[in-house]
Amino acid sequence: MDLNQLCTAFGIDRTAAEKAIAEGNQAAERDAPWFVQALMGLGSWIAALVIIAFGGFLLVLVFDMKGGESFGVALCVLGLLFFGPGYFMLRRNSDGIFANQFGTAIAAAGQAMVAVGAGFAADSVVAAALVSIPFCILIAMVLESRTLQAMSTAWTVILGLLALGNLKFEYPLELTALGVAAGVFLTLRPPQRDLAPSAMVLLVLGPIVAILTDFRADFGVNYTFFFAGWGPRAIYGALSAYLFYALWQCTDDRQAQIRIALFALAAVVLSFLLPPGGSAAIALMILAFMLGSHLLALLGILLQIYFLSKYYYDLDLTLLTKSMVLMAAGVIILGLWALMMRTRTAEQAA
Repeated sequence: MDLNQLCTAFGIDRTAAEKAIAEGNQAAERDAPWFVQALMGLGSWIAALVIIAFGGFLLVLVFDMKGGESFGVALCVLGLLFFGPGYFMLRRNSDGIFANQFGTAIAAAGQAMVAVGAGFAADSVVAAALVSIPFCILIAMVLESRTLQAMSTAWTVILGLLALGNLKFEYPLELTALGVAAGVFLTLRPPQRDLAPSAMVLLVLGPIVAILTDFRADFGVNYTFFFAGWGPRAIYGALSAYLFYALWQCTDDRQAQIRIALFALAAVVLSFLLPPGGSAAIALMILAFMLGSHLLALLGILLQIYFLSKYYYDLDLTLLTKSMVLMAAGVIILGLWALMMRTRTAEQAA
């Protein structure tokens, strides 16, 4: 029987039943394993790119538009024609998983086409970034699709970074470090709206931009020992200290608080010694411990392996000096371990 027959037969309020079904669908999407959500997001991303390519080829081959303002306006219109149906399909939230996937793909493609079209029309990537922002806000505030929210936020962030590069903005590492801090805040203190996908995009933004600085020196600040990138290092150090303070508040055990304080001190010191990407990886690993997230822990460990190896080989120091730095780090770690052993309770020692 359909929903109307079910509600009539058992005396169920239809509005309440529809609300319960919608909440169940949202919970099922939220509770899906991370790798399932990743595969769904990847599939939607690929489909969106194919749709964007189709729209571009359609305008070039069929309507003989070679770029410029007319091409940009036409691409904007085509993007709105794609975004509208996708938005309403996801707004209904009752058409099944395949329909939702299709709606996600065409809505994401529509947003991207409108933004790129605006960029062509105004001959400015800044215009593309500005046009993408309202779509990002609308999707996050109205729709319940976590996949589309992540894609929309990612589109907007990418265009925003390109726009800042076009404007010769000299502090991308500082800005993305603040983005990581915003992602941590949204994760630990989630608002009523589900913004977890946007928070995840912000969390990985800092390390990704730090990796880009390894391959494009004029994108940001080059890594050198101690002095370059002090702004993002200070932000990540403060963020690590805040996370440990949150842990410190969760226990009344004096010995545990001492150990947390020692870890916090080590994290802050390392945040200033490591390159900004390595400092971001420390914050991600602390957050992973607080949440019990294996995914974030794995991401932070892999990022730390990369940044430590890159940092070591990029140091403009002699091999002897590098060895002394490693020895000093080892002495600090052993000292922390010794202090932890001294502050163990009798139960822990047993």
